[in-house]
Amino acid sequence: MSLKNSQIADQTIKGAVLGAVAYVLVKLNIDAEAQAVVITSVTTVLAYLSTKIGDPKVASFLAKAAKEAPKVALEVAKVVEEKKAEAPKVAKKKAPAKKAAAKSAK
Repeated sequence: MSLKNSQIADQTIKGAVLGAVAYVLVKLNIDAEAQAVVITSVTTVLAYLSTKIGDPKVASFLAKAAKEAPKVALEVAKVVEEKKAEAPKVAKKKAPAKKAAAKSAK
C-alpha cells in the first residue's frame, strides 16, 4: 500500500471511530460539554496510539515503520527513474544553415 493510500485509510478509520463515538454519545443523550470532552479525549488517544503502533513521525496506524523507510525511499527512487525513462525524448532543433554556405553552393 502506498504512503498516500495508507494515510487516506488511516484517516478514514479514525474518522469512523470518532463518528461512532459521537453517534453513541448523542443516542445516550449526553450533554454537549461532556461530548466535547469525550471527542477531544478520543482524538488524543487515537493520535497517541497511532504513534505507538505505526510510524511516530506521521502518527499513522498504517504507515510503515521508520526502520523500513530506506526500503521505501529506494522504491520511490526506482519509480521516479522509471517515470523519467518513460518520458518522451524531445528532439533537439537543428541549427540553421549558415548563409555563406548557401551562397557558395550556387
